[in-house]
Amino acid sequence: EIFDRLRPEGEEPMEIYRKLVCKEGMCEMEAVFEPRFDYARGKTKLSLAKNGVVAEHNGKKGILISAAPYVLEGGRAVAQFSLKRGEAHYFEFVSNIVEVSLRTDAQYEQELRNTRQFWLDWVHRCDLETCPIEYPYHEAVMRSSLVLKILFMNNLKDCY
Repeated sequence: EIFDRLRPEGEEPMEIYRKLVCKEGMCEMEAVFEPRFDYARGKTKLSLAKNGVVAEHNGKKGILISAAPYVLEGGRAVAQFSLKRGEAHYFEFVSNIVEVSLRTDAQYEQELRNTRQFWLDWVHRCDLETCPIEYPYHEAVMRSSLVLKILFMNNLKDCY
């Protein structure tokens, strides 16, 4: 199971979280980090750091934070790890910073709850009694509005 989190607009620095959860049995995972800044125009330099991998290109930088053991393989960073049923692993990408400490699972979970509430509050600004978008289209329109909001967020400009 995968959960993604994008920090709400206006909060700095820009952060993207991913949570992986093993739902049953044993999950053998391979994580590949292969960022391409500036629309892939030029080579992104990767280097290992404490708790993650630093990416840099032409003044743009960021760090992937993860407890997984990464190795560099020809322009990408790769980690292999296992999760048992019910276990989770968190990844965090932070732009314009190259040194961040690893958070606890509880801190990541709180961030996910806060972000979920932010987006629920944002998308439910309409009053369902008077909303011009009626069922069965209301949910599809709300999902589309979320995608458009995220696509036009100002704090994403440093990521591409």
